[in-house]
Order: sequence, then C-alpha cells, then structure tokens
Amino acid sequence: GLAIPLRLPPEQTCDENTPRPQISITQPAAGSEVSGTVEIMGSVSAPGFGGYQVEYGFGNNPEGWGLVRERQDISVENGSLASWDTSSLNYSGPLTIRVLLFGPDNPTTPEEDRAIVAERVTVMLLQPTPTATSTPTETPTASATPTATSTNEPTATATPTTESTPTETAVPSDTATPESTPTP
Repeated sequence: GLAIPLRLPPEQTCDENTPRPQISITQPAAGSEVSGTVEIMGSVSAPGFGGYQVEYGFGNNPEGWGLVRERQDISVENGSLASWDTSSLNYSGPLTIRVLLFGPDNPTTPEEDRAIVAERVTVMLLQPTPTATSTPTETPTASATPTATSTNEPTATATPTTESTPTETAVPSDTATPESTPTP
C-alpha cells in the first residue's frame, strides 16, 4: 500500500550554499565544573526552524533526560539558551546537557514528527559547599568585680560640751489680798 496523497522526495540538491541547521553550546565548556545556577549559552537556528529545547541527563551517556527549559519557538544567536538552577539536584558527577533543535514537520506522515538535531556537552556537577552555620555560644552576664580600696583611719573630732549655767527661777511671793472697805 502506498500512502495517498503520494509525496515525492525533493527535487533540489544541496550544495555548500544551502542553509543548514546551526546548533552550538558555547557555555559551559565541555569538562568544566559547574554548580548552583548554570548559564547555558549558544546558538540555535535552521531553515524551517521549529524551536529548541534544553535537557539534562546524569552521566556521560544518559539513559533518560530531564527538562531544563521547555520548547522555545525563537532562534538564538550567541545568546542565552537557558538559566538552570542545579541546587535541587541531589547529585555530584558527570552531567550531560543536551540542546534539541526542531526542524520542519515531516509532511509525509499524519503525526507531528519534526526533524531533530541534537548538540551535547558533558560537564562535572559539583555539590555546593555548605555554608557554615555558627553555633551560638553562651555569653556570660557581666557582674561587678569587687575592687579593694583604701579607707583612711578615722580621726578623733572634739565634741563641744556645754556647761550648764544656773538660771534664776522666780519663786512665788505672798500677794496681799485686798480687803473691802466700807464706803461712807
């Protein structure tokens, strides 16, 4: 059985002037040590460009891939393909970063099956050095320290004494009582 409508292969041939897909990862460099946030730089473009996607896998030849950045529909020339925070990965060792470039959809099939070109770079993911957390130490409470001070010997002070001087005290005397005198 032939598929209807019948599609014939292209009649045009490729030469050195035929535009080709451009895909590169310029940062991080192969073999470099990375940790924390990793800037993935490079270029992606192609005739019939259908987008790009950035992925990662553990080891030099990963058996599976995780998503760094979902599919983007814009081409990039010498710019940022993704900014990736690796701090959530519980892993240390070789890590492969892969950029997929999607070309045009194959018109001879009913499902979407775009042409794909891949570029890979393997780096060494380091576990971030934990930040030291200081342990609180008890600080003693300040208290007064007794200091020896010299005290002068008390000297005798003369206390004035008063002598009592006798004072005259009035003594009551007999007072004559008036007598009544008859008036004539």
